[in-house]
Amino acid sequence: MCELCKQNNVHPEFEMMLHGEDELELIPEMEFLNEVETNVPPLSISNPTPRVLNYTQKDVIDQRISIPAQHSLVRLSKNPATSAEAVGMLEEIKVGRLGGIYCVNWKIPALRSIKFGKSWWTVIPKGEDAILMLDPENPLTGQPIIALRRELDPNCGLLQNEKKFASSPQRIDAALRKAWSTYNLFREKRLTRCSNTISGNGMIVAEIPGKPQLNLVPRNLFPAMLCSGVATSGEEVRLRCQQLGCPLFATCDDGTQMFLTDCGRGPCPFCPPGFDELLVKAYCVYSSVVPGRWGVIFVLPFGAKTPLICFNI
Repeated sequence: MCELCKQNNVHPEFEMMLHGEDELELIPEMEFLNEVETNVPPLSISNPTPRVLNYTQKDVIDQRISIPAQHSLVRLSKNPATSAEAVGMLEEIKVGRLGGIYCVNWKIPALRSIKFGKSWWTVIPKGEDAILMLDPENPLTGQPIIALRRELDPNCGLLQNEKKFASSPQRIDAALRKAWSTYNLFREKRLTRCSNTISGNGMIVAEIPGKPQLNLVPRNLFPAMLCSGVATSGEEVRLRCQQLGCPLFATCDDGTQMFLTDCGRGPCPFCPPGFDELLVKAYCVYSSVVPGRWGVIFVLPFGAKTPLICFNI
């Protein structure tokens, strides 16, 4: 065992993952990853200086972007911490990889809901304000869209005899940022088909038999058919996540040792409600040999980090 692992009392299975000696085998649900081809390059993991474009309303007018989302992109573009996300969303829509950002009651998301056997007023789960909705014709490679909760802005449209209500710009901004995080996981092929999902304490998980890490399902993904766990080795996770400032090891308040298993930019799409409006730069996901136990560290702007927050399923 290496000195670093000895110092941190690393479990033997985790040591193999850390050094890339225990590559994950693709389970049947993951085999589509070897079959799907795309000429879309993965998003860069580099961290360039955010482009603050200060969008105006005319810059974001597009029939594929509903009015509340247009207002949100303008707001997000003016904040150095979120400007790159606003730029990314608009660019992905313009090139056609992201199908649009709509109020969930608008025609396109409403029709998709029906094709999935749902209705527009039931597809967004409790505790979420927006979802990344997959293409019902081709969920794995088709155009996803972002669907926004109608009740957040009267510009989405009022129901019969409904009085006009105040908009919730802060919730809209947070919801779009979180949906963008899930979209990045989808585009980078870091989500795979999962089965036997379990819900508990505001989280959705799936397990790969024989592996210590949990497979987390984004709460704002519809339908909830894809989960994390595509990393080819511990070395890949380490190289990708340390660039975001994620420590390799962390410990819960009760002494449970955690090992880094995943990460991503922006808000955490796997986390339970309550963290959406926290302005974070990235999130670091940790797992343990203890079943149903995982944790997250949030990387804040300017490099500050939260302590490890641990959860039980």
